[in-house]
Amino acid sequence: MGDTSYLENLGFSQNEAKVYTALLKNKLLNGYEIAKLSGVSRSLVYEVINRLVGKGVLFRLEGEPSYYTPLEYGKLIERMKREHENNINKAEEYLRNLAGEEESHDYVMNIVGIDKTIRKAAALISQNRRFPEIKRAVCMQRSASGRCRCPSASAPVPPGPADAPDP
Repeated sequence: MGDTSYLENLGFSQNEAKVYTALLKNKLLNGYEIAKLSGVSRSLVYEVINRLVGKGVLFRLEGEPSYYTPLEYGKLIERMKREHENNINKAEEYLRNLAGEEESHDYVMNIVGIDKTIRKAAALISQNRRFPEIKRAVCMQRSASGRCRCPSASAPVPPGPADAPDP
């Protein structure tokens, strides 16, 4: 019948892929002919056909017997691309929101002793590039005690928003 694994990788069951490809090759078949040409047993073929009709991959032409025709492969591929792109976008948004939620959590540190507290505060501040004036102030404090030798310790700290006069 051919390699249907590509369709299976896109969400078709093995039997759905067999039925779709048999119809794609033959264009118009009844249930008996689909079972015979696809290799899907007659006891299962109508269940598979009904699933594919429900998904809009096959179309039923009512009659006695009913005949079936496939959705054009180009339209099927385009629809699958849109659906996958939509799913990827939704997954990306969902994961971005999850990651953002994690960042908003507050953390508690248990640090014992003033020296350890100052070292941890200095490490956290040095990692934060948004507030260089705080980093300089910490360095100046540490420089006064002889524990800091960084160049920013000797630089003057510019006035910040906290130094502004009240209105």
